[in-house]
Amino acid sequence: MFKDKLLRKLFFTYFILIILSLAILSIITLSLFNQTYIQEISQRLDNNARLVRSIVKTVPGNRLLLENKIKELGKEIQTRITIISSHGTVLADSESNPETMENHNNRPEVIQARAKGIGQNIRFSATLSLDMLYLAIPFTEENLSGKIVRVAIPLSQINYITRHVYRTVGITFLILMVVTVLMGFWLVRRIIQPLNSMVTVADAISHGDFSRKLPITSTDEIGTLAKTINFMSDELQQRFTEIREKSIILDTILSSITDGIIMINNESKIVFANIAASKLMDFDINKSIGRYIWEMIRHDKFIQFIKQSISNSSPNHGYADITSFSSRQLRVYCTPSRTAG
Repeated sequence: MFKDKLLRKLFFTYFILIILSLAILSIITLSLFNQTYIQEISQRLDNNARLVRSIVKTVPGNRLLLENKIKELGKEIQTRITIISSHGTVLADSESNPETMENHNNRPEVIQARAKGIGQNIRFSATLSLDMLYLAIPFTEENLSGKIVRVAIPLSQINYITRHVYRTVGITFLILMVVTVLMGFWLVRRIIQPLNSMVTVADAISHGDFSRKLPITSTDEIGTLAKTINFMSDELQQRFTEIREKSIILDTILSSITDGIIMINNESKIVFANIAASKLMDFDINKSIGRYIWEMIRHDKFIQFIKQSISNSSPNHGYADITSFSSRQLRVYCTPSRTAG
């Protein structure tokens, strides 16, 4: 599945970027949700506290009536309600007996409400043995040191909603990750496949196989590159055909010449010899290419003349008269050639 190095590199780079992007997006989403949800809960508590304050003001000064009204309101709005006197004594509470409750003037939300007109705090309730979100406001805005109306909801409600949202975000994260990874794999593979085909065709061309052609499946840069490779293959095939034909013609001409021709490179290795040369100097033409000239022609005067000509490196040709192995008188010419290597 991941045998191609380029496919593996691109896919895993894409995979890491997707995971990081989705993780960052999820963290930001959850952070914004927490802020927004807490603000919404706080606003709801503030509205409930002001509603309770306006209703309580209409209740006669009977403590029993106040307690009954507070418990009734607490059930209706599903919120814990506490009325605190200016001395910190609990006058009424929707979920507990006020007589068993401590003085509340030292509670953070009560202190803030007396100082700023509103107080909020998240802490553990010793009375209910629950983590609670509290919000407190003065009974009258003109007298901050007077009675306090406090409302609260258990954090279990908030935590339940938060866990549900976290679970939803987590499931969404996994679904998006699977979908984007599959789409990314398909996209990367679609890009890599034409490149692999190009590598295969280019390798075939490098070995002289010009019959392989790339399919043109798009008009983008990859399609243009495939078209260029096909054109290059046709051009190379035509050039090689021309070179091969010229080589055949040249070999035919040189082979038909009665004069012997031998071409050697700078290392004194034979790169070409015609049949006439092999007969005159008595060597096997089929075994001569790539061999040192003195390995194939063991004629001292001839070899000495060749070495002198090479060391002289004169642009003008020289000659020497020698006697072949068959006692024939030969005149040997030596001319520098740029194509001999």
